[in-house]
Amino acid sequence: MSISRKIAMTGAFVCFVIGTSAVYGEEHQSGSDRPLCGPHRATILDLADRIISDRPQAKRFSQRHFGTAASYLKLRYDDLDFASGLDLMDRVQGGTQRQAHGLKDVRLAFAISKLGVVEGLKTDDRPAVEIFADFSPIVMRQILLADAGATFLELLAAVRSSPDLVKGFDARYFNGLGIHNWVVDQSDDFKLTLARNAEAAGELGVAAMVLGSRQDLSAYDALLERHQEQNLAKMAGPDKLSIYLASVNNQIAPVPVPGDDEESRQRRARYHEILRASFQMGGMAWLSILFNQTGAEGPIADASRDFLAEIEAGRLKPRTELDPAWVYLYGRLSEELGDENLNQQMTGFSLGKTVRHYADTAQTTLNWMIARQAMVAYLIETDTGLPSRPSALPPDFDWEAWTAAASALRSDKDDLPLGVDRTIFLELLLAKGDVTQAVELANKFLPPTDRLWFYRDVMIRLDHLCEGYTVFPGAELSMGGDILYRFDGK
Repeated sequence: MSISRKIAMTGAFVCFVIGTSAVYGEEHQSGSDRPLCGPHRATILDLADRIISDRPQAKRFSQRHFGTAASYLKLRYDDLDFASGLDLMDRVQGGTQRQAHGLKDVRLAFAISKLGVVEGLKTDDRPAVEIFADFSPIVMRQILLADAGATFLELLAAVRSSPDLVKGFDARYFNGLGIHNWVVDQSDDFKLTLARNAEAAGELGVAAMVLGSRQDLSAYDALLERHQEQNLAKMAGPDKLSIYLASVNNQIAPVPVPGDDEESRQRRARYHEILRASFQMGGMAWLSILFNQTGAEGPIADASRDFLAEIEAGRLKPRTELDPAWVYLYGRLSEELGDENLNQQMTGFSLGKTVRHYADTAQTTLNWMIARQAMVAYLIETDTGLPSRPSALPPDFDWEAWTAAASALRSDKDDLPLGVDRTIFLELLLAKGDVTQAVELANKFLPPTDRLWFYRDVMIRLDHLCEGYTVFPGAELSMGGDILYRFDGK
């Protein structure tokens, strides 16, 4: 009996394509409008349960990477009440020596969403002012949304009055110039109310950047005008809006800076394009790392401009279809910078396994994506032959391993090809659409820590196709690719 048939018989066979545009819904649809969201829910919850159950098996120092995202998605998809949610998170933490990274913050944000800020913060043993001083984006966002920043500003004042807390806090707070990143998805009206509250409290940096993140910049201009004596423009003027990511979501071009000459305007425009592309690229903003390493402003801006055009035309959707988006961007960068130069630069930094379960150096990660994308048509169309080796792959990439694995999968052979990394086979199963089979093979063949990374990766990919609870505008840049866990609707 073939591999496919053996595994299909172990349970209900589910076939979802991950990585081909044919089954992806629109990026901003709600889950209820996506035809595959219903089936995906069951798979997401199954994977979350597997992660929670298997977490104690992970290597000791790896345990902290697992459990938080799984708990969060169970809280959201099962819409758990307060008591059930706390029981779940207690169970996740029990039985392991390592605290799941971020779980304490998720617990607090969940409590605030159910009980309000004051009562929610009481669920932690620490005083509210100490919790606030930790300055967790997850908790801060929940506090900000509760009453448009009123309680946030009260707690901020309390921290400022504590000599023991304020010194370390101020270094993280940095005049509030990053607060807007946690409410970037909110309406212009909400941002206006938040900014007015911040201005009244004397937090002009917060007010300026929040107003600078609106579509309508008239209130931002008026704020700068009102505070000319404080020289607010020096801290949060138009030249800072791109730098602090305030304008990259809603403004196609950088906000004009008075006194700029033509060369300065062009440089700002190129920098703005790179940041806009990084802001929208999904996963993790490695484009900005590449720019920082190379300083190749013109070529990277040109590639970014084309990348953004593809997104705006609807041909690329990085937050739901990461692989084709990154493969396209890599191809354009290769045209601009040259294969050898790009390969050398991309080998110089790594991407975390929160991006993909197989992630290593940025170049290795992109190699896998390029190979996978090349195989999609061969795997799902029976009249398509094996693809030629993609020219973007470096000479030392083992293309033969991918063709051997793809051929075995297509022909439904009884055994995996000898010497072929099983992770390649798993990724090709996902490309083909056999999620259930991939999960069962991972359960059978992968060591515990690798298996948990695989489960987590697939769970997050499916959420991106469904409700998108782990998607947040600009998190790939402002959060370094981390998830901004939230409890405020979609």
